Amino acid sequence: MKRTPIQRHTPLSRTGPIRTRRKRSTPERSVGFDLRAFAKDQACTLRLDGICNRDPTTTVLCHVRLFGASGGGQKPPDLCAFHGCSACHAAEATASDGDILRAVLETLRRVCAHPKSVLPRDRV
Repeated sequence: MKRTPIQRHTPLSRTGPIRTRRKRSTPERSVGFDLRAFAKDQACTLRLDGICNRDPTTTVLCHVRLFGASGGGQKPPDLCAFHGCSACHAAEATASDGDILRAVLETLRRVCAHPKSVLPRDRV
């Protein structure tokens, strides 16, 4: 029995428009400036007792994982974050919800007080 090669009726190359990935929004669009860069050299707002090293050179923007704020493998928005030193960022899971909420509110107060901020400053 002789076998013939399978003939394709459609070409292998793409004939329709090529879909591109959606462009991610830049961090500056939400508040008027980059919150991650703003976190550098700020004081830690979490300040866990016995853990915080109080070193502003190690401060980064620590994102808070909240139910519904982000999906699996995604970071939440930069406004759902606080300024934390390297030690507090590593021990963030041991912090209470009240400590994290206080740190987020202190960070938002700093962001609103920034001169480039587009957030309201009337209640800062």
